[in-house]
Amino acid sequence: MHRATKLIYNDVTLHCQLRANKIKSLKGTMLNQFRVHEALVLLVIENPYYNPPEESRLKDLDQEVATPDDGPVVGSSGLS
Repeated sequence: MHRATKLIYNDVTLHCQLRANKIKSLKGTMLNQFRVHEALVLLVIENPYYNPPEESRLKDLDQEVATPDDGPVVGSSGLS
């Protein structure tokens, strides 16, 4: 099964993911894997609930990541 690993960009989402992993740990289930933006690395160093993906998996993900489409926004405009 192929599952993409999330890249966490803000501390609120990071704390939610860490809390979810703490709950999973208490239940004895597998922890979620996710990456953190380099600005947030200090928040997860030595955190027992952070389970980073393997290096080989990160290289695969970097190749799969597509850039976001900057196409037109669908919807109405107030300008007529």
